[in-house]
Amino acid sequence: MPTWKHFLTINLILLGLSLSPVPVRSDCGPLGQPNLTAYTFLQPILVDPSAPGAPYFLDYEVLYEEFGRQSYNQVVANVQEWQDRFCNEVSVDDIYELVYKSSVYDVRELVNSVNNRRLPLPVNLRGNGFAAYIKSTGCDETASYLVFAKECEPFVVEYDAWELRADNEDRMRSLIERGRRAFMNTESYYIRLRYAYQLIRLAHYLRDYELTVQLHDYLMPKIDNDPSIIDYWIMGHYAGALLRQGNNVEASYLYSLIFENSVGKRESALQSFSLKNEEEWKACLLLCKTDEERATIYALRANARDSKPLEDMKAIYELDPDSHHLDILLIKELKRLEKNLLGLSFNPQKSENQRFYNIPRPGMGQYIIKFQEFVRRYNQIGTSKNEVLWTMAEGYLETIAGDHYAAQKVLAKAAKLKMSDKMREQLAAMQVVAKVAAYQTVDEEVETEIARIKFDDATYQRFPDLKPFIADKMSQLYQESGQEGKLFLQQHNLADLKVNPQLEVINELLAVANEDRLNRFERDLLRKADGTSMRDDLLDIKATYLMSRGEIVAALETFREIDESKWENYGLYNPFEARLIDCINCGNRDSLTLYSKPAIINRIRELEYKALADRDQGAIYFYQIGLAYYNMSYFGYAWDATDYFRSGTSINNQRRSASGVVPTWQFDYGNRENFNTKMAEEYFRKTIQLAKNKELAATAAFMAAKCEQAQNYVAGEERSYRYFELLRKEYGNTKFYQKAIEECRHFASYSAR
Repeated sequence: MPTWKHFLTINLILLGLSLSPVPVRSDCGPLGQPNLTAYTFLQPILVDPSAPGAPYFLDYEVLYEEFGRQSYNQVVANVQEWQDRFCNEVSVDDIYELVYKSSVYDVRELVNSVNNRRLPLPVNLRGNGFAAYIKSTGCDETASYLVFAKECEPFVVEYDAWELRADNEDRMRSLIERGRRAFMNTESYYIRLRYAYQLIRLAHYLRDYELTVQLHDYLMPKIDNDPSIIDYWIMGHYAGALLRQGNNVEASYLYSLIFENSVGKRESALQSFSLKNEEEWKACLLLCKTDEERATIYALRANARDSKPLEDMKAIYELDPDSHHLDILLIKELKRLEKNLLGLSFNPQKSENQRFYNIPRPGMGQYIIKFQEFVRRYNQIGTSKNEVLWTMAEGYLETIAGDHYAAQKVLAKAAKLKMSDKMREQLAAMQVVAKVAAYQTVDEEVETEIARIKFDDATYQRFPDLKPFIADKMSQLYQESGQEGKLFLQQHNLADLKVNPQLEVINELLAVANEDRLNRFERDLLRKADGTSMRDDLLDIKATYLMSRGEIVAALETFREIDESKWENYGLYNPFEARLIDCINCGNRDSLTLYSKPAIINRIRELEYKALADRDQGAIYFYQIGLAYYNMSYFGYAWDATDYFRSGTSINNQRRSASGVVPTWQFDYGNRENFNTKMAEEYFRKTIQLAKNKELAATAAFMAAKCEQAQNYVAGEERSYRYFELLRKEYGNTKFYQKAIEECRHFASYSAR
């Protein structure tokens, strides 16, 4: 069980709450569904966290953790009341230890010690101020009650009410009879009240609802006590019995009283409040004695599923314009409207939100107009004690509804009001959101202001949702203005661009990077994690993509825009080695000369020139070029010379993608694999045509067969065996032919036909 210090901490928090912003970007979606993506900037500091309903009506986890956990609240209230009844003569720690931690044996010994002055306190209670006070003042009724409460405890705390056993029932009824006698023999009304609570609770846990009601009606008139939290605890069990007997109306009325007045029982009262129809609703209202009670009933209804909160808020206002329920319901509705409508035009997940979560809900556009009218009228009348909250809410509603000029005007009015530092932080967030949402076009002035918000305004760090909100809004503006490069970097990074290079995006970003003067926003946009510009990386991505397409001249020209001293920073490879069996993860052999990507291109161009200049040796040069193109494809060990990411599952997914881009959950833009082996096949075919050496021709035929079959596999076509057949017919007497049969089972199977 938590220590009393934890409960004491909660009480201290109640005296002065200062909550930091709580990031809430997404609601977790069911398995197989995307998360609900919405923007939220409303923080717990908007509301008094101890107000009835705040931890339960508002989905702020921090509020529930600190102020809504009923077990903690009940213990805190109980210990505090014990201390109040004993005029603060004993500490809350000692009360907690005696009431909640001591054993029934220790408390029985305490009774003996109280009744016999010569007996010392039990060993385990020595040093406990509450036990010492009970003994010194001779509070035998209190000590005897504590024994009885300890004896009841197993049946109402550890006892499973769903598995009522006969022996437990007998013992519980026996305790009720003992408690009745003790109740009648007790002079203290306060101790009588606590006995009544134990007896009524036992009867309720027995599920003897008739007995519960009888005990309540018999015992309570015999108590003339000062107001106590125990009254509401008793009321809860009494209401539960009425509910079980079908008296929803009176039970719900009692639950509303408990909800409003008992911190320790508020959560269970809210869960138990249940009016089934309009007739019961009207009857419950008739039981209310004050307008404040009626306001609570409306507030509870406003929190129910499929409720109409605006109508209930109007009713509460007519009954009690200063009701704390109005503030809580205001924030609840603000959060709901924010979740449904804020940034709707540029939220990239709006179609998924609609499909899986029905967000925005039907009619929200019309609802916000009506809600705005209510808030404006409330502010115009000026009856609210919380002018800051309601003025800020009016301005934020304008932002959500899309009237950004009105939003900034009302929020500027709110800024002139006196408010706490935390509320001013909340207002600052609303003002930033209103400003960003108002942008209709994007230019250098807008980019400069966005950079100022990101780097100079502390609000950006305090409210995490500003990052996606601004990125999504800027994405909309860039898309509308056709700026594909900047659009890409609002939602993606270089990793996404590397796995699926898009020349339009790359060229636009390079155009920005090559400008003589970049504004602050652009410098940040093109800045890598290490603080350097991504310009050279963009050039490498572009050149690598061109290499994969065989456009080596254009690739080399692109590489030359990078300082030659940096070429090796983008990888070293040797794709010119012949390997009979593919080994994707084997990499380069240590003995090989390694080349940068531009050096590979230069080597290919050199081999091409030699092949054309020397017909006698041309075959071997063409063969080496064929090796390079094959080994740099998806199927070769040097695949990473022309690609950045390779997946073993891509070959299967490719068959479902006519574009050549493989869908993958890892990258939003998909993965473009270099499946192309046609260039390699062409050079191997030239080798066969020119080769005077049959061993070289046989080797080239085998490699051409690999290229051919790779293309068949990628396309999902039936395999063709032109080159296998050529190898068998024309080069069956070569050493390579025998080596191929020994090392390639597929070729051996074909040859055995």
